Amino acid sequence: MTFICFRASLMSMCICGSPVFHIRRPSLPEPGPRRAVLLGIERALARRTDRFIAVSAAQKREIVSAAIAPPERVAVIHNGVDVERYAPRDDAGATRGAMRRALDSGDLGAPLLLHCRHRNAASTPAFTSDMLLTSSATHEIDIVRWLLREEIVAVSVRTGRASRRAPAGVVDPRLLLLRTASGVLVDVEVFVNAGYGYDVRCELVGERGVHRLSPAPVSRDWRDRFAVAYRDQLRAWVGGLRRGAPDGPTAWDGYAATSVALAAVRSARSGREEAVTMADAVTPG
Repeated sequence: MTFICFRASLMSMCICGSPVFHIRRPSLPEPGPRRAVLLGIERALARRTDRFIAVSAAQKREIVSAAIAPPERVAVIHNGVDVERYAPRDDAGATRGAMRRALDSGDLGAPLLLHCRHRNAASTPAFTSDMLLTSSATHEIDIVRWLLREEIVAVSVRTGRASRRAPAGVVDPRLLLLRTASGVLVDVEVFVNAGYGYDVRCELVGERGVHRLSPAPVSRDWRDRFAVAYRDQLRAWVGGLRRGAPDGPTAWDGYAATSVALAAVRSARSGREEAVTMADAVTPG
């Protein structure tokens, strides 16, 4: 949430008595006078805020470590999207929905491998090495579960030479190898300082065929490609609330994606494949 939106929310609270929630993404500039001023303003406004929402565990830690809010006032709600309903508005062959329909048709045979590429032109100054896993790779993690209709049970992370475009101390790019319950292997390249633009690719390899996302034009950033999809998603979410029957991703989807991302963080630190741990007592739905 921008400072202007945050201030508008506080005015709404003062006039109407409505609660204020602050949904935060990394936005503070690099250390310096400007950061100190903005951080002071954010801390002051935070005292009038009812609840904070972070989109990853790493962002919650950032909020707490910056003394903006205590951990008990920060909830983590992971980004989620129904990628069949809210796919980009381009050729139907380019959407992941078409990929799942191709898989469900049986023409490809059983899935064996999935190759994913996630590239951004540049990260924000507040981006960390862990956030390549907890804020970027989580989109592919969520899509893998949706596409293959099964859980990811193990993950390993490999790191090579870091790009000179990356901020100091940030390990970028990173390569993830995911293993699903049935044994499908998924490799995910995450490169958030690629320089040339926003570029997402995916290829599914089955026993009898291959399905690729049709090439999409490289864009400035993710907003050029997904702006319409995000608006459609928000309209459907509001409509579901009005009907009393929300649809789309569930809390389980967010929990499962976060669990895989946290296992990836453990793997990056241990150098080994790490098992994904989730609560056995919780069931999807």
